[in-house]
Parts: sequence; structure tokens; C-alpha cells
Amino acid sequence: RFEDARRWLDQAFAASSELSAIDLANARWLYDLYVNAGKLAELAMRFNDIADARTWLERSLAIIEALATTNPNNVGWQCDLARSYNALGLVAEEAGKLDEARRWFKQTLAVCEALATAAPTDPERRNTLSVAYERLGDMAMQTERLDDARRCFERSIVEREALVAADPTRAKWQADLARSCNHLGS
Repeated sequence: RFEDARRWLDQAFAASSELSAIDLANARWLYDLYVNAGKLAELAMRFNDIADARTWLERSLAIIEALATTNPNNVGWQCDLARSYNALGLVAEEAGKLDEARRWFKQTLAVCEALATAAPTDPERRNTLSVAYERLGDMAMQTERLDDARRCFERSIVEREALVAADPTRAKWQADLARSCNHLGS
């Protein structure tokens, strides 16, 4: 039930808040606070409370931005940063704020590009980059920016083709490539 889940998650967030207030330099406690805020955002989304989800996502974003800034070489935190931007983009899109969603998705793409550039042979980073391009392409389609959409889908396909070439037996890469090509054909 929503009320029970919310009560437990609120308690987890409160405990994490108390711990992080004791030692603001303790990255583990701050990261737990980020995770708990994200869980509260997920719960709000499950129950279609877009405003509450946005509030919790913004709180979690502030935390992960601070962590990612203090240690830009922490790949996990950079990935979490991209996920946070993406989640805020999805919430903005759900609320009908398409220009705002596009801005969040562009920030997602920037982090994904940096991660993929830092490790060009990492298939998961390349896949995440492809997804970010595809998401921006979908957003461009919704706002009738057809040239932008085409460019994004083409970039997504380039990434997906590289994944398929590197591992032609992985069915997921083949399916993702087909989906990306379908976007351009639509």
C-alpha cells in the first residue's frame, strides 16, 4: 500500500538525513540519502504524483551533483547523474513540459557522451549513449523538430551498429538496432 511504503521510505530518508548531517563529508551517507530520495520519487511516480516525484528528483539531483562534482572520476556517480537528468526529463515530459524535458535529456546526453568517450570500448556506455540519442530523437519528434530527430536517430544507429559489429551474437544489440532503424523509417 502507498501509505505503508511512503512511511517506511520517509523513515529511511530521515535516518539518512540525520547521518549525512553528522558528517557532510561522508560520501557513503550522502549517497544513501540520494538513493532514498530517488526511491521516494519512484513511489510518487508509481502513484502518478508528478509534482511530488519532481520534488524528490530535484532533491536527489542536488545530492548526486554534489557527489559527482567532488569526484568526477567516479563512474558510478556520473551514471547516476545521467539517470537523474533522464528521470527529470521523463517527469517533465509526463507533465507536458516538452522544452524542459528536452533540456534534461540534453544534459543526460552530455554525461553519456563523456562516459562513452572515456571508455570507447565499453559496450554498456555505448548502449547508454545510443539510448540517450534515441530519447532526444523521440523528444524532437514530439516537438516536430524533424531534422533534429533524424540526426539523433542516425547517431543512435551509428552507436548500435558499432555494438552489433563488436558482438554480432548478442540478440539485444540486434533488436535495439532494428528499433533505432524503425525510428528513421517512421
